[in-house]
Amino acid sequence: MFKKLPKSSINYYNDAKEFIRRWEEQKSKQAANNIIPFSYERPINKYTVSGIANKNLEFGCYDLTLTFHHIDTGQEFSVYGGRTFWGMKLDDNLAYLDNKDGDVIKSPEYDIPFFFADLDFDGKDELITDLSPYGGSQRNVGAFTSIYKIKNGKAINATEYFTNKSEIFKSIDQYFFFVNNARKEIILYADGGAISFGWKIYK
Repeated sequence: MFKKLPKSSINYYNDAKEFIRRWEEQKSKQAANNIIPFSYERPINKYTVSGIANKNLEFGCYDLTLTFHHIDTGQEFSVYGGRTFWGMKLDDNLAYLDNKDGDVIKSPEYDIPFFFADLDFDGKDELITDLSPYGGSQRNVGAFTSIYKIKNGKAINATEYFTNKSEIFKSIDQYFFFVNNARKEIILYADGGAISFGWKIYK
């Protein structure tokens, strides 16, 4: 609007331009403060993994975008990683804790927003992500809500494919979800308390 005004000392055109410059500069700084880049120090499942956390002012957390770069093929894709927990560590030197115990893969604990596992035992790992804090899961832990098949270097959302197979894929909770490759079983530990607990198994 200001740029359409004639240049004169009456309408303070130069002051208006300076106001716009400062406003755009402040807006740019604010946007930068609301974005945190992060990455993992070592490759995971033959992928270097990095991401961007965008501040979500409505919910007081950060929305995560994850980028996977294959170290052999150079192919790359990005997916939504879910939301941060309170105090989730975000920097450029993150460690990915080992979640494998022999033939068993356990859903990650704490604040790791993704993991790989062969959920249909076809010899190819799926990517499990979209971490939802306290997302209706047991014991108020986070729940992973998206499953991707990786085909030709691209991530294909296969969540519905798996949830149609079994209800167990709707409960990929942190701590409580296991994949036993040797026995080809998906296992969910249902922790309802000291006198109400058990195992749900999908073969």
